[in-house]
Amino acid sequence: QESLLDVINYSDLYVHASDIEIEAISAIEAFSCGLVPIISDSPTSATNQFALNGHTLFKKGDPKDLSEKIDYFYTHPQEKEALSQAYVDYAKNFTLSKSVDRLENMFHEAIEAYDTGNDE
Repeated sequence: QESLLDVINYSDLYVHASDIEIEAISAIEAFSCGLVPIISDSPTSATNQFALNGHTLFKKGDPKDLSEKIDYFYTHPQEKEALSQAYVDYAKNFTLSKSVDRLENMFHEAIEAYDTGNDE
């Protein structure tokens, strides 16, 4: 874990090029430390939901588009810095305590729906 944080802290951007992804923990870890992600727009990847704008998504399997997104952030350092802070703030939505609260609410709603016969 410590070596991962070392890598994150000396990196400029986080590229998430997976075409298939069901959990996105690595992306959350990266952007919670302030790394701006550039994420594949693959429809079979759950990670693309974390794109805060069009500059953080690249066309699946398109290295030219990925290269253009990377270049964009090197030529727009102020936007990268603003997005870095936005991602740190955004990551607060995915803390363990918030996730447990959401899970608990989901269980309460499911129990209530079952008790009232409304199991939609």
